[in-house]
Amino acid sequence: MTDKKIAVKWIEALLLILILLAGLGLGTFATFFINAEREIRRPREEEFIRTAQLPNCQTDAATAQAELTSLRAKILDQQVDLAKLSAELESLRSTYPALNAPAGTAPAPNLKPEIQTAFTQTQFDIQSTTKVLSELTKRLPHMTANATEKALSLNKAQEAVHKSFDRAQKDFQLTTNLLILTASFAVSVVVLLVGLLLAGFLNWKEDFGIRKIFVFVCGLAMLFALSSYQAFQVAGVTLAVLILAFIGSMIALLSRRERAPVKVVNSTPAPQPKEAIR
Repeated sequence: MTDKKIAVKWIEALLLILILLAGLGLGTFATFFINAEREIRRPREEEFIRTAQLPNCQTDAATAQAELTSLRAKILDQQVDLAKLSAELESLRSTYPALNAPAGTAPAPNLKPEIQTAFTQTQFDIQSTTKVLSELTKRLPHMTANATEKALSLNKAQEAVHKSFDRAQKDFQLTTNLLILTASFAVSVVVLLVGLLLAGFLNWKEDFGIRKIFVFVCGLAMLFALSSYQAFQVAGVTLAVLILAFIGSMIALLSRRERAPVKVVNSTPAPQPKEAIR
């Protein structure tokens, strides 16, 4: 009798191992197939960039920055020219004191005409350069604000694209994992049904006494944990173990309540003592 019980336990364990290995192999194949098919539909960052018209924002920001840089370069050139002209004017005045005469007075007779012409031209150039510098300086605040606005718009567009892309990646991965879990568990159920058919055949061929309910419950629990691991790795198998432990605890609690003895209350009145015979 003891040998028969041990043989049954070994046959059930062997059958569960076969079911687990078959579920592992088919689940791995299903996982590989789903990953290969889903890889074609994986979100691409280039598509999000193109959809959000990020290249246009980049072009606008680059153009505004280039215009601002060019304006600053022109202002700097005009400032350098103005400094040179001012130095040249001061040099003429120091070399030829007659040039310092008040405006409207007759030029000094000993002053060469070309010196007076150079002095007048230098003054004219200073006025022209000052005017151009003033116009350029007036444009600087607007150009700076425009470049800053374009840069901020570009940053916002880039952040929006990155957030959308990250969200799409997470949704894609979650959907893929759920598909893997569903496919792997479906394959596992088929393997489990085949294992139950094999158990029935073995019981019919030889009276091994394989408990189908035991094989079904243990196989289903193992395959569910395996499918959860294939879909969500360690987090999945941890959650699966917690769920199975909770279900097992509830079943054990209900079973214990059903087996609890029921106290029967005797409703028959107790016999009354007879009166003493006098």
